[in-house]
Amino acid sequence: MSIHPVVQSLVFLFWITIFSCQQFFLGIAHGAVAPGPDGGGYYSGRTTYDWIDISGTGTEVQLDDEDFSGPINFAPGFTFAFYGTSYINFYIQSNGLISFFADSNNAEIIDQDNQCQLPDTNPPANFIALMWDDLDPFFDGNIYYQFFSAGSCPYLSYDGACLVVEYHNIPVFERDLSASTFEAVLLDNNAIIVQFNSSELGLNWGDESTTGIEGENPASGHGISYACNTAGTLFHGLAVEFSDNPDISYKSDFYWPMFLPAILNSVQGN
Repeated sequence: MSIHPVVQSLVFLFWITIFSCQQFFLGIAHGAVAPGPDGGGYYSGRTTYDWIDISGTGTEVQLDDEDFSGPINFAPGFTFAFYGTSYINFYIQSNGLISFFADSNNAEIIDQDNQCQLPDTNPPANFIALMWDDLDPFFDGNIYYQFFSAGSCPYLSYDGACLVVEYHNIPVFERDLSASTFEAVLLDNNAIIVQFNSSELGLNWGDESTTGIEGENPASGHGISYACNTAGTLFHGLAVEFSDNPDISYKSDFYWPMFLPAILNSVQGN
C-alpha cells in the first residue's frame, strides 16, 4: 500500500498470522504516526528495505549502559544537513539514537526515557531516534559504523556517499525480549533510512520505544514520529525514510492479538 502524504484518507489491509498454538493475530497496515510535513518540512514513511550488514567490516563502538561515543567525524568531503544545518560529526548513543549536539549536552539524553510524540520541547533535541529505548549494549551486542564513498554505498546501489550505523543484537535493559538489530543509513542527499533486521523481535516490539527525528528547534515543530510506544510497529524487514522529499510513500504495520484457543485447539486436533 502506497499513499502520498497529502492524502488524508487511508486504506487498511488486513491479514492473519498464527504466532503460537494459543494466539491468533490480525495484522493491520496503517499510516505512520505523523507522516508530515513537520515544521521543518520533513516527512516520514515506509520505503524499500535493503539491509546492509557491517558487523564484519565496520568500526566497532564500545558503549556501557547509558553511554555515548563522539564526536565522530564524518568521512572527508561528507557533510550531513539536518533541519537546515550542516554537520561534520555526530554522536552514537547507547539507547538507540544518533545525535548532532555538543558533547556536554549528551547527558540530557542518556538517562531520559523515550519521548513520544516528537517533537517534544523538553531536552534533548537534534537527534535521529532509530529505536529509542532503554537499551544495554554493555550486557550484549555490538555497535558499528562505516562510511561508503560515492558509488560504493550498498543501499539500493545509491550512487552517492553514505554512512551506516548498525546496532547489532542489542538487548533492552532488564526486559525479557529478544535482542534487536537495526541500523540507520544517512545518504549524502540528506535522506535518513532506518531499517530493522531482527526476525525474533516479537509482537510487542515498539511498545516502549520511539522511532523518529527531532531538530534543534522542536518548539517550531521540528520533529516527526514514525512510531512510538505502540506494540508491533517495529518488525523484521521494516525500512522507514525521513526526508524533506514530499514524494516518499508511507505505511506501517502492527499486530492486534486475538485469543482464539478453541479454534486453534480444533486445528491442532485435526
